[in-house]
Amino acid sequence: MGRSLRFGRAGCSNSCTDLARSSACLLFVAAPKSALDVNSLASIPPVFKTFQITSNPAALTKRDAKHDKADKNPLNIPELRAYWNLIKTAPGIKGAALRLHLWSGGQRVDQISKLKKRDVSEASFTIYDNKGRPGQGPRRHTLPMTPQIKAAISELKPDGEFVPSNKKRQNAG
Repeated sequence: MGRSLRFGRAGCSNSCTDLARSSACLLFVAAPKSALDVNSLASIPPVFKTFQITSNPAALTKRDAKHDKADKNPLNIPELRAYWNLIKTAPGIKGAALRLHLWSGGQRVDQISKLKKRDVSEASFTIYDNKGRPGQGPRRHTLPMTPQIKAAISELKPDGEFVPSNKKRQNAG
């Protein structure tokens, strides 16, 4: 992980730490944990005693908070204009969702997809952000309702609990 810092890949060291500590990495998580628990759990095979493991190296790693910055790569003005020209007349629910995404300031797609009808009013709408807050409740974001956002939400034809509904619609025609 130190090498990634020396090569200018600071965020990579935190990713490596996360991977090493995740349950997906059997070598660094499950095997050392089993070896450490061999004396206290009868269900652990005795073969783990031969490893003579006294600590879990993955459990000892820590994230470097100074490298936990968001990867921000905003669109510049010409890119934003090009994007708007592509989506401003895009038909149907997909076009409306793209316009809602842009007019709401580029909120995470996950947040918009979980927008509930009860969180939409004439003056504002509220989305919830769970990202980066393990063990804590979601962060609440209340955004102003603009005419453009109101139009996009209306085009989504909310049906059911969520504004962008995934219910199959009957053709009226």
